[in-house]
Amino acid sequence: MSWGYVNNLVTRTIREWLKDNAIIYSAALAYYFVLSLPALLLFSVSIGSIFLKSEHLQSTIINGLQGAADERVVNMIILLFERIQEINSLSISALVGFIFLLWSASNIFRQLKKFLERAWDIKTTKPNRIINFTRDTIMSFAIVIFFGCLLSISIFVERFLYTASKLFQQFSPFSPVNANYTGSIASFLILVLFFIFIYKVLPDKSFNFKSIFVGSIVTFLLFYYSLIMITLGAEFTKVYSES
Repeated sequence: MSWGYVNNLVTRTIREWLKDNAIIYSAALAYYFVLSLPALLLFSVSIGSIFLKSEHLQSTIINGLQGAADERVVNMIILLFERIQEINSLSISALVGFIFLLWSASNIFRQLKKFLERAWDIKTTKPNRIINFTRDTIMSFAIVIFFGCLLSISIFVERFLYTASKLFQQFSPFSPVNANYTGSIASFLILVLFFIFIYKVLPDKSFNFKSIFVGSIVTFLLFYYSLIMITLGAEFTKVYSES
């Protein structure tokens, strides 16, 4: 891979990003992310409580948010966590609230689908709007559920590795720091898998798996820097598939 090839990829990606008014879409995504974040986290804890104690999930999420989010947002999430009900104790009214939570959490993915359709030059079909709306809603719900499962798996893997490292310390010089590195790698792979799932399922058409895989890695690296960079990662995926 030559420097000229890489330079061409970067140049075309930025050009396409600017042409598609991605800054406006990025601002919209950031807005919907703020609105969807509480519902997304609450839903993830509800799903995760099937496999893990919700207190473990909540403490891990709060620790991850501290330092990365505003203190008022963290306090709001803590307050919401105190009022969450676990799956096994859902009543009819709680089930209705649970569905509404799922709807709220999926808002950001419906907005992301709009940008992917523009960035990837996907022509929206005219037929039945009800069918299209229902399909998009189901896809968004599926992504939220998938995110909740992946978050639970990520937390489970990190806790398992940390516990195993403490046990192995008695027999070998296996530092918990190594477990943290391993857990970070596992989290990286899980998030890349999440972006692959989004790029393959959310839009009405997609690219070959190699393009999606490389694009998902780049999107993760950009997302780690800033949420609005997701749009740049989506543009890169398209440009890479055409190169």
